[in-house]
Amino acid sequence: MIFEANFDMDTLSRFSTTLRYNIATYLDLYRLFMNNNQPLILSYFKNQVAIPDTLSFDFLNKMIIEAKKINNLITVHESSFDRVDDWGLLEFLENVRIKLDTVNNAAKWLKSSKAKNSWQKTSIQFNATLGVDETVEDISKNNNNSLDPQNNWVQITLENNLLEKDYDTQGGAVVQLNKSILSKPNIYLNSVVDSELSGEKLYGIDIVRKIQWTNNDIQTLSYKDTVLQSINILIVLRQGDVPEFLSFGVDPRFAVGNNLSIFKNFKVRQQLEAVIASDDTLRNFQITSISYYNSKLNIEYNIDTLYDLTLNNVA
Repeated sequence: MIFEANFDMDTLSRFSTTLRYNIATYLDLYRLFMNNNQPLILSYFKNQVAIPDTLSFDFLNKMIIEAKKINNLITVHESSFDRVDDWGLLEFLENVRIKLDTVNNAAKWLKSSKAKNSWQKTSIQFNATLGVDETVEDISKNNNNSLDPQNNWVQITLENNLLEKDYDTQGGAVVQLNKSILSKPNIYLNSVVDSELSGEKLYGIDIVRKIQWTNNDIQTLSYKDTVLQSINILIVLRQGDVPEFLSFGVDPRFAVGNNLSIFKNFKVRQQLEAVIASDDTLRNFQITSISYYNSKLNIEYNIDTLYDLTLNNVA
């Protein structure tokens, strides 16, 4: 993305003289990066099997360093910029810096299963020999520390161009494996915008349901309180509460009454399970009791979270 410019070459020249930095060359390099290198970086994070273009990542890092230099120089000489077109260029340079930072955090905003710095060397190659009665699935699990050997053996087979006749129960076939050297795997969650998730970070961070301000900023919840708030919102969600998905939630007709038929019981359970399933930080949802009290629907339930938190509650 190239922003609309509200300045001319005279302004660029004057800026460069004041800062003693060639702004025009910097912007030319920025345009070159955005046109040629940014797509390669985004493609790497979007596609699971894409190979990183290390030159593009190196280029990005250098551009970010230069953007910081320019930002620091502007701070030092800020009293020199008092013309209207100065502010146009200042805004443009700030947009460039923000855009570079956005590309640098593409892993997070694209919710990629790849970590931000995974373009750097993340695996080593080595050969492994199939033993007697050993399958490619076995070798994936035993030698590659695969978390999903039932599916990863297919990738190993394709990468080694293995045919069924190339290996048998006698063993002896040699295959090349890629072993990850990362300290831990990334976890992909649709409901959390982040790329490096571990521990309570799996819950994400949300703002307080009833918006409040603290120290001139919107108050946010802790990781644990975020998941508790999410559950409390989902469990009382009624159809029509979400304008984009009007059928999402419990049918309001079942929320009031005096008795619970087998049909109502089934539909309430079915609808609640669908709602809870929409949040992949939650699991093992079980309704232990459904009843009416004072003409209102009461539900007792148990639910686990992805990071070992079990809740028993009533809605």
